[in-house]
Amino acid sequence: MEDKIELINHSRLDQAGAFLSLACAIHCLAVPLLLGILPLMGLSFLLSWKWEALFICAAMFLATLSFCWGYRLHRKVELLLMLYLSTGMIVAGKLLVGGQVGLWLAIPGALGLTAGHLLNRKLCKHFQACNDPHHLGE
Repeated sequence: MEDKIELINHSRLDQAGAFLSLACAIHCLAVPLLLGILPLMGLSFLLSWKWEALFICAAMFLATLSFCWGYRLHRKVELLLMLYLSTGMIVAGKLLVGGQVGLWLAIPGALGLTAGHLLNRKLCKHFQACNDPHHLGE
């Protein structure tokens, strides 16, 4: 029963992480296009570095927590490599390169985190199904 609750909680964590990572990618894509419109709509806070830093930190924190939790179950190193590569691209794009060129690193990085969450969720469900006593015939 505890394993089932843990899987449900982990699944929700991956859902939240995938949503946040995708929202981060959409934010990176949309903000340059909406620079003139956002202040007119009262959404100028979306242009601040604080908002962007919050998005980035939250997305990377959820991904790290979720991917490491998932790794404990399925032991797929590829998922951790995806985490490192994606977060590295986001950090490089936003902190080291910046500007429009940095978006070419940050957006694929955020999409990589989104894909990683979806893959992690699938791997964890598969692992849980394979270790279910009913599946093993016990």
